[in-house]
Amino acid sequence: MVFDLREKVALVTGGAGGIGEEVVKLLRTHGARVASVDLAEHKEPADDTFLPLKASIASEDDCNSAIQKVIIHWGRIDILVNNAGVMDNMAGVADTSNKLWQLVIDVNLNGPMYLMRSAIPLMQKNLEEHKGVIVNVASVSALRGAVSGAAYSTAKAGLAALGRNTAWVYRHEGIRCSTVMPGGVVTNIIKNSNAKYDKRDIPQKQCHDCMPGMVSALDVAEGILYLITATGVNGEELVIDRGWMMA
Repeated sequence: MVFDLREKVALVTGGAGGIGEEVVKLLRTHGARVASVDLAEHKEPADDTFLPLKASIASEDDCNSAIQKVIIHWGRIDILVNNAGVMDNMAGVADTSNKLWQLVIDVNLNGPMYLMRSAIPLMQKNLEEHKGVIVNVASVSALRGAVSGAAYSTAKAGLAALGRNTAWVYRHEGIRCSTVMPGGVVTNIIKNSNAKYDKRDIPQKQCHDCMPGMVSALDVAEGILYLITATGVNGEELVIDRGWMMA
């Protein structure tokens, strides 16, 4: 299916790899101009439809600066995808240091809030009926206690709550906000796994069967595209986990 995003400007965080990179590709495929924010280096240079930005989502100043650079470059913002995130050490609250807690909250919750706080007033200035859409990338850890550590679970649950409130408050202003809740994403789980066997030697299609809830980055990106383009959908919390939550 082809969606017409030719008049839209998007900002995607964590766009240099994983889910974010797939989101950037999909949005550009459908005609959007996309700014990608990441601390990592981007693989592609800037062009008429792509603006790579290096910034820390944990920094309020960096977040505000990224939004302003998009406005200077393209004059508007229609789509915000809060994808950037950092994992914790899978520890319970008694074994979570203040330093780790603050890092995970800053990146996974405060950063999206900073960006939303800067972007929403700009979306409100858009003249179209559908002024803007925000998609936050949370996790099934917001719903289940055994998926991650205390810091990550708390941050993602907070992000989901932030999305619900935003969807309600701005529902009459043409601004929508929804959340995706992936299970394990293949690329990130492989990178962060402490399993005794090395899943890097397992083809991606087999990885879907070797661990429950595993999905590809593209699976999640397609869910995000749906939430962006389905104008009647607001406040949705879309679980993408191959049915793992049904267990």
